[in-house]
Amino acid sequence: MSSNLFRKPFSLTSKKLRHNSHDAGGSHISENGYSESTPLLPQSNVIATSRAEQWSYQIYHAARQIYLHNHIHGLLIFLLPAIVSSLVHCPAKVRFTLNFLAIIPLASLLEFYLEEFCAKQRLILGGILAGVLGNGIELIIGVVAICNDETLIVQDAILGSLLFNLVLVTGLCCVAGGVRYKEQHFAIPILSSLSGFAMILVAMLLTPTALATVAWSGKDIDHITEDGRIISSGSAIIFLVTYGGYLMFQLRTHVSLFESSLAEEDSSDMTSEERHSTLKPLVAVILYLVTAGLASWCVVSLFQAIPEVAEKSSLSRTTVGFILLPFLGGAGGAIALMTVSFRDKQDLALGCIVGNVINITLFVVPVLIIVGRVVGNELSLYFGHVEMVAVLISSMMVVLLLQNGRSTYFDGLLLLGLYTMVIMAVVVLPHE
Repeated sequence: MSSNLFRKPFSLTSKKLRHNSHDAGGSHISENGYSESTPLLPQSNVIATSRAEQWSYQIYHAARQIYLHNHIHGLLIFLLPAIVSSLVHCPAKVRFTLNFLAIIPLASLLEFYLEEFCAKQRLILGGILAGVLGNGIELIIGVVAICNDETLIVQDAILGSLLFNLVLVTGLCCVAGGVRYKEQHFAIPILSSLSGFAMILVAMLLTPTALATVAWSGKDIDHITEDGRIISSGSAIIFLVTYGGYLMFQLRTHVSLFESSLAEEDSSDMTSEERHSTLKPLVAVILYLVTAGLASWCVVSLFQAIPEVAEKSSLSRTTVGFILLPFLGGAGGAIALMTVSFRDKQDLALGCIVGNVINITLFVVPVLIIVGRVVGNELSLYFGHVEMVAVLISSMMVVLLLQNGRSTYFDGLLLLGLYTMVIMAVVVLPHE
């Protein structure tokens, strides 16, 4: 989810831990770590002194922080059953369900480990890494789908992710914040700029479909395929160049524009405690790679089960791509952003949502187009008309909502109703 500008690294209260290692009254501390004022009964804030106890404490503390970071990590209980179901070739519906549930926490952990690593890096390097790898699960899903010749699912998943973030997650954040606060206000200038960027990018993404609908009427499939390759390849280059400009704008030339909108939130968080990352950079990198490997395994197993599931049930490929797959990469982030909105930090939540949409459009899409070109399964930007119109109208509604500078729970209810109507239309209406 990850835009570095709106990243909130997880913190440890290291000052308190260092303070606990010395007696409050300045009394002598023995070699075993205890002083004259140390209670005889063990307390939770006493740090273990032996090497084994220190490692145990650190592992326990890190695991606790990871779980508390997002309770959706509790779904990791489905990881082992998902792997076993793939090895023993359980029925397709069982494999699909178990792997689907296992991918959700893995996607959230990928975000967490990336944030832990970027927290120790410089602003520019951390921002680039957060932008490039922040949508790691979307890249994994897209690459696996293209390698399995499921390019139509990838197209639906791209539009579904945009709709999921812009409409559903925004609506949930407005409801979560509106439950606690009558009205929530956020900075208009930066969010207006970002939402405007997102709207333009959505239009850029859908323009080839709109123009091709007119230009390709009456042409045979060979001309359409060749023209589609040229349009897709050219669009990928344009998106990547634009993404480089966006990173420059975000991290170098207009840093103050982004920092000023979050200065109030950051100062309130930093006055009492110093922020530190939970994991060391090397540990974060190792855990990220291991988690990415496990996620890739589950995604491969998921796509191996899709043909049989689609054939033997009413679950179509459009439903899988447009509705279900966006939940894999967005469910954990949605819960985290709802918590942020509940704490009256709507700027941060909405900034992350719009930043995620920009990253998907400018980086994930062109990378998947290039991957499709390399493996021989071309990913076209010619989207289904129903999905295209739904995403275009929905994104316009969200941009209009963000222009007010305030949100209420009723705004969230409207967006949730809009998302439900779109899903109903996509499921019921026929597709070309």
